[in-house]
Amino acid sequence: MKLNTLRQTYFSEIVILLLIIVSLILSISIVRNDYILPLILAAVFILFIILKSNTFSILLLLILIFFGEGLVEYNLVPPQIIWLTELVIYSLFIKALLSRLLRGEKFFLKFHNFVFIFFAISVISYVINAFSIVHMFLFLRLMLRYYLLFLAVINLNFNDKTISFINKAIVFLFIIQIPTAAIKLFIFGQGERAIGTYGYHGGGNSTAIPMIAISFLMALFFYYKPSRLYVLLSIGFVAFGIMGGKRAIVFFLPILLFFIGAFLLKDKRIGLKYLFVGSLFIIVLGYSCLRLIPTLNPQRQIGGEFNLAHLKSFALNYTTRMNADRSAGRLATTMNVFKILKDEGFLNVMFGFGPGSYIETMFKDLKNTLKEKGSLPIVYGVTGLSWLALQIGYPGTIIYLFLFLAMMIASLKFSSRESRKYWKAFNFGMFGFSFVMVFLSIFYSPVFGSDLIPLIYFLLAAFMITQSQKQKTEQVYE
Repeated sequence: MKLNTLRQTYFSEIVILLLIIVSLILSISIVRNDYILPLILAAVFILFIILKSNTFSILLLLILIFFGEGLVEYNLVPPQIIWLTELVIYSLFIKALLSRLLRGEKFFLKFHNFVFIFFAISVISYVINAFSIVHMFLFLRLMLRYYLLFLAVINLNFNDKTISFINKAIVFLFIIQIPTAAIKLFIFGQGERAIGTYGYHGGGNSTAIPMIAISFLMALFFYYKPSRLYVLLSIGFVAFGIMGGKRAIVFFLPILLFFIGAFLLKDKRIGLKYLFVGSLFIIVLGYSCLRLIPTLNPQRQIGGEFNLAHLKSFALNYTTRMNADRSAGRLATTMNVFKILKDEGFLNVMFGFGPGSYIETMFKDLKNTLKEKGSLPIVYGVTGLSWLALQIGYPGTIIYLFLFLAMMIASLKFSSRESRKYWKAFNFGMFGFSFVMVFLSIFYSPVFGSDLIPLIYFLLAAFMITQSQKQKTEQVYE
């Protein structure tokens, strides 16, 4: 009894001492504006967590992704905090690889053919253009880090309880974006600052989040259970987009609903129900957006006139804008990028200007890319398609996008043969999510190059593959 009491006393003293040391280090770092030592301590702590628990590792990753960039932009934490996400990913990947090797098991790969070809094309592009080997590594890191997370998760054998817990955490983090945007709406007003926890201003993520959420909510409503909560949340995510002034949702959400509807309508049990719900949703969405997003109505004010002619004119002007000889709309820029590459020659159409030639970096010595120098006749409107084509050409771009197409086909196949209602809905939600990744990459922005969206995508895709593997195993034993 005395021994236990003694251990508890020493443990308490050690904890207090550690808290004092950490507080001193943080104080010195804040005074000197030098965060290297705290980041090293955080890295050591993260490595300890990764060794001890896969669940806490993923939760830490989600917290860093959903809150890190926003805290950085509000100057509450140093920018280097974002690097910790990659430490988690690479550590999980190494842990998965070593654990498989030590047990004498094969390291499981999936969709790797697309990744290997993409990697090979990137290297060829580098050799042809000789832009910068450092930029090439930065580019490949940006494009493949979350695929490494995908491989790590499918090889770490997450159990159903862990997957369910993490899914609930993601649902919670998605839902809190709505009240966060509402609070920011009252502070900043409608616009790109009235968004969620993940940033200071909106962008591709703010358009993608409602589309992703509604993909899963529709799948859950029709394949899991027809709950009113899913309808209310769908309306909430539309409101989220409207609060952020995201004009794209009035165009892109109906396309998403038509796309997933084409497959839902094949099921006679739910086809008519979806036709009613989907049509009603599109009508309410269109009317609300045109009235409540100022730039989409002639009066340019909240509560303005519902006018489809103005919407058509606005969309045409917005996507085809030119500033002198520089493209400033997405359609104009997509055409302009093809012209730029074609004028440079066949090799540039095939392999671009080199991997990393059109990225941005926080490293001052590396700020010499085509984007940062503004040396191309482009003002605005670079989609994911154009962003990749500029750097590695169109074949490499198509191969990379085929990675998401392959996952989309797989998710539809898994959904069709799944007997468990929840996982049938989950897989169909991933089908919609994959479509969002492909569609937004081609027509909107390089969402695959951000942090939040690809992390969630590859994590959920890994859960989908894990469940499909378990189902195969169960069928073999049956």
